[in-house]
Amino acid sequence: MPILGIDASRAVKKEKTGVEWYSWHLLQAMQKLAPPDWRVRLYVPEEIGNWKLEIRNWQWRVLKWIGRGWTQGRLSLEMMKSPPDILFVPSHTIPLVHPERTVTTVHDVVFARHPELYDPKDLKAQKRGLDFALKFARKIIVPSKATREEVVRAGAREEQVVVVPHGVGVGDWGLVNSLIQNESSNQPINQSTNQRYILFIGRIEKKKNVLGLVQAFRRLMHNAPQPPLTLRGGDELKLVLAGSLGYGAEDVLQAIKTFKLEDRVIHLGYVERAQYQTLLKNAALLASPSFGEGFGFPVLEAMAAGVPVVCADLPVLHEVGGNAAQYVNPRDPEDIARGIEGVLQNEMLQSEMIKRGKEIAAEFTWEKTARETWNVLCNIAGR
Repeated sequence: MPILGIDASRAVKKEKTGVEWYSWHLLQAMQKLAPPDWRVRLYVPEEIGNWKLEIRNWQWRVLKWIGRGWTQGRLSLEMMKSPPDILFVPSHTIPLVHPERTVTTVHDVVFARHPELYDPKDLKAQKRGLDFALKFARKIIVPSKATREEVVRAGAREEQVVVVPHGVGVGDWGLVNSLIQNESSNQPINQSTNQRYILFIGRIEKKKNVLGLVQAFRRLMHNAPQPPLTLRGGDELKLVLAGSLGYGAEDVLQAIKTFKLEDRVIHLGYVERAQYQTLLKNAALLASPSFGEGFGFPVLEAMAAGVPVVCADLPVLHEVGGNAAQYVNPRDPEDIARGIEGVLQNEMLQSEMIKRGKEIAAEFTWEKTARETWNVLCNIAGR
């Protein structure tokens, strides 16, 4: 009976973003498809709340640790004392001590092409993590063909890298009425009315090109015929930014003040999952003009939720968005503005984008992601 160890530390984090949600959804789906003769240990740094495992052969391993360095310190110690036959790390930080048969997921390597978009300290950590994965991982799972090409370009062997696209919970996108309060300006986005908006979801940082989006929004306001551009129902157009502050966020906040857009650009900070779903379901469109992505979670989730998408013209986003998205040049705020306005002013185009988007999103399931992940693990185990 093979023993699989999984680093589940990201899956149990309280404030989840892309990598954490990937880990959480994947582990939920892997349980349902687990081979009956496998034992699975889920390594976590603290006690788990009400997350119950559904399979008898699965168990939590709580590895308590004080301070930082849990992966390289405590998880490495566990690998020395009681190693599993195979270790799966759903992010690219492999512990220093690890089994020979170790599998990891590398979500993106944008930092390799665009180091200027990253905090220098984070950049060093990302590079160390990738170099270690390239050297020691038996298999590297990536979410897209574009990311596979970049990982191979960074030094991975062709046979080392396997593409396993992420999934999306299509059934999660039921409409939930709520009132979300803007903490910074006390101006609410009232989601129980017809008020709608352009939505950006993700960390407020250079890589995501939020500054370019704000500049595009300003051009949209400046170029729009008087009165200012409105959505159906007469509401003034707003831009909602949902995400915590990251590297370069101060430039975004300063631009909002400089352009005097405080009453039109609303920063909500990090939002919980239910709020996230409500925000997305009620958006007029999702804007994602990022300089680089490994997959494009928000794009896929927007399509599943029936929301039109305007996103950066990147190969990886074409893999996800197909013919359902409107693509723009992320380095040209004018082009971003044109793309957004073109979708907002064309209801027929919106309907077609929504239809295509739902069809594409239906092809991305967590069941498929889990099955293909198990295939990788079983092949390594010789089963």
